Amino acid sequence: MKKIFAKIAAISVAAFFVLSGCGDHPGQKGAKPHNFPKVQPPAMLGQDGVLKYIAHNYWRPFIDSSETFSQDTSLIGGVPKEQFAGACHEYARILFSIPLADGIKAQTNFINRLVELERKNPENTIFDSAVEFAEEVFYGVNSDFRNEELYLPFAAILAKFEGVDSISRKRYAEEAINCSKNRIGTVATDFHYTTKDGRRSTLHKTAGEYILLFFSNPGCTACKEIIGTLGQSLAVQKLFSEGRLTVINIYIDENLAQWYKYMPIYPENWINCHNEDLKIRGENLYDVRAIPSLYLLDREKRVILKDAPVNILMEQLHRL
Repeated sequence: MKKIFAKIAAISVAAFFVLSGCGDHPGQKGAKPHNFPKVQPPAMLGQDGVLKYIAHNYWRPFIDSSETFSQDTSLIGGVPKEQFAGACHEYARILFSIPLADGIKAQTNFINRLVELERKNPENTIFDSAVEFAEEVFYGVNSDFRNEELYLPFAAILAKFEGVDSISRKRYAEEAINCSKNRIGTVATDFHYTTKDGRRSTLHKTAGEYILLFFSNPGCTACKEIIGTLGQSLAVQKLFSEGRLTVINIYIDENLAQWYKYMPIYPENWINCHNEDLKIRGENLYDVRAIPSLYLLDREKRVILKDAPVNILMEQLHRL
């Protein structure tokens, strides 16, 4: 994950300092809005060190629980809403340019600061907006920054936070459970599949240096677009020609007549199959929240990418 947005992140660091600019601390409320405060990294860190430092300290000057924040709902912590949104997305880009473990720590720092602020000043305008940002960007099914590892700290902590209602706590608890399934670095859950010609096998018995799990549906426009993207990629075709990549294109519902009808769309060199016992969906072995869903595994069936946006998947496949 570290290099996926390396170029974007370099731009983001510069953009961040322009965005934050100068201005009073947002806690020092006056009649006018304030700029999002910038982080000043120590000198001589190097680009990687600067990015890590900014990620870990990004929200520290903005979320200060010792301040009394304005209740002006036209602003977020005294900052214009569009500037807050821009800062959030710069932060997301920076997270994708550092090692995953550092990103998880940064997210844990972020949500802990939010919880502390909400406990001391429940009338603030920051908590709800920041949580909504995390849900949309790191857990939203249409987000290009979707990453359940980076959302899990939010779900796990909010599931136990008395500052949110019981219904929301229950939802966060369920999300935390689902985010904890098939985590990056763990062995993916095994399942049975049946190919179009009736051959039965399992994920763990399927050979391949890399295995792409492609959860798809017949008639799915986005699935068809991904098939085209994979087919047009020279890097992916090279992986196929070298025998390094195996694609398991799996259908997890029961309308097999429609699935067989759609078969000509699927490449012949893929394992095109369905989950005959329907346990993937019925027992929620994989939390397939939307179709398509993409997982990349290594030879040992350890998860490299989980429910990855297609742009992230293609970056990874090109590096391979």
